[in-house]
Amino acid sequence: SSYHLAFQIAPCINAAGRMEDPMIAFDMMMGDEDKALELRKLNMERQETVSSALTEAIEIAEQGLKNDPILIMESKTWQPGIIGLIAGKLCERYGKPTIALTLHNGKYVGSCRSIPEINIVEALSKHAELFVGFGGHAQAAGLTIEPNKLDHLRSGLKADIGKFLQKHPVEPSIFVDTELLAQEISPHIIDELKNLEPFGMGNPKPKFLLRNMKVLDLRTVGKDGSHLQLRLFDGKRIHKSIAFQFAEHAKTLQSWQHIDLVCQLQKNEWNGRVSVDIQMVDARKAGGKK
Repeated sequence: SSYHLAFQIAPCINAAGRMEDPMIAFDMMMGDEDKALELRKLNMERQETVSSALTEAIEIAEQGLKNDPILIMESKTWQPGIIGLIAGKLCERYGKPTIALTLHNGKYVGSCRSIPEINIVEALSKHAELFVGFGGHAQAAGLTIEPNKLDHLRSGLKADIGKFLQKHPVEPSIFVDTELLAQEISPHIIDELKNLEPFGMGNPKPKFLLRNMKVLDLRTVGKDGSHLQLRLFDGKRIHKSIAFQFAEHAKTLQSWQHIDLVCQLQKNEWNGRVSVDIQMVDARKAGGKK
């Protein structure tokens, strides 16, 4: 399906350029089967590298940057191929435009991700004289800058975006396609959703709102224990749910007991049995504002 292509196969192909040499992916496409195993190993290495760098970036943000109108952080150790992933994760987590930079050949190379309300290329254009080069589009961009000009860029962008947000306050939000009743969750709805594929830019995978689900129990899962697996009760049936990168919110979810959650649905086939995975995107205590 488009899911497997986008989230399982494509990341392995992209790992070649992110971690080593893009020709590895080319050789695999041309029929070198050994390169497929090499790509898989590179993708696993990429996942571990991103996880470590993201932990470092979150620590930096939590030490004071998270209150800035734009997150700008640099490292001398992050690989250039992963800074876009770091910027994207931080932008999503904090609901703010983010620039992640790393030192490469004596200059800082940066990857930018932004929220819908702020065109990051327009913001960068106001300081064009500072860059060796930059470019991109409204939500994502790249740049190269001399180290001695980074502080000027940081102060300029913080001032510009801070003024914009004062006039146009932005509250982090999630677009939900529709509310879903728990009794409607079945393999049949997954088959109906297939008619809307392929999902991606311009046609995102549908998000649903499920109200008043009781959290029976939850546990951390994953190699690094960063994900949560939950059992939810709708009053009649028990549903299994997975929440990626939600381990830090375990105590909060348990204390709420009943939650409203935004989720996506995925078919799970195992040993001839078909079920529906509820993939949690976000949650709040049940009965929150509309």
